[in-house]
Amino acid sequence: MDKKNILIVIIVFLLSCLLLVIGSNPNTLSAKILGLESKIESPRQLYNVYLAGKSIGIIESKEALENYIDENRIRAVTNAVKRRIQQLEQFICERRVEPSMHGNVSTEDDVSENIAEDYSPKMEL
Repeated sequence: MDKKNILIVIIVFLLSCLLLVIGSNPNTLSAKILGLESKIESPRQLYNVYLAGKSIGIIESKEALENYIDENRIRAVTNAVKRRIQQLEQFICERRVEPSMHGNVSTEDDVSENIAEDYSPKMEL
């Protein structure tokens, strides 16, 4: 080998050693200058999410999952209430009775009194 090749091998070897030293200790000044410093992360708590016994994913924030579930639950309940109201409206429209068909049609006050009577506590002496 000629001197030029030996010099190149020595330079490559020294650079490799330098990178090895810098890489093994990323908090050194030279590592910071070269931008090789690593960010020290604290341990993270992860949660496995299961649906019907099957794992569907991993999350980092329990609170975010709970908020997501709460939002979906609110949306589901709201949709169920809307569907129930629509069903009741349809039922009322189908069952609407003409006043001329029945002689004893109740007024709103009669209905309120009947409901109050049904739900009032029964006290017997």
